[in-house]
Amino acid sequence: MADALAGQTGQLGVATEKPDPFRTRLDAKVERVELSLRRLIAERLDGDRALVPSHVSERVQDRVVAAVRKLPDESAPRLATFDGQLGYFELRELQDAITAKSLWPRFEPTLWRSARRPRWRREMSAHGPVVAPYKRF
Repeated sequence: MADALAGQTGQLGVATEKPDPFRTRLDAKVERVELSLRRLIAERLDGDRALVPSHVSERVQDRVVAAVRKLPDESAPRLATFDGQLGYFELRELQDAITAKSLWPRFEPTLWRSARRPRWRREMSAHGPVVAPYKRF
């Protein structure tokens, strides 16, 4: 079809842009992070979708219902599982699920290690709360 259109008009229908290599690498990194977070959530919640905060599960459920209508019948059983529904969590919803007050203790050992904090902050926190130095303007 594109060839027929190009023959009639003398040009191809859509100008193609060169993919930006930086953006391509960044997209791949973001995708790896999302997949890792989904695996972590599935592991720590043991497939119990009732533990997911209600505001997150409602939004995800709306997207899953819309997807079931569009997908073939053989794909529907996969979306009934928690692992299948994790694919419909957006990045902010993954964050909300992890940082929920009731769920954070399940993720804290993995995602928050005091060894990752800068040394000066560890030293300061040992002596009391960190107070920002006075700045003159």
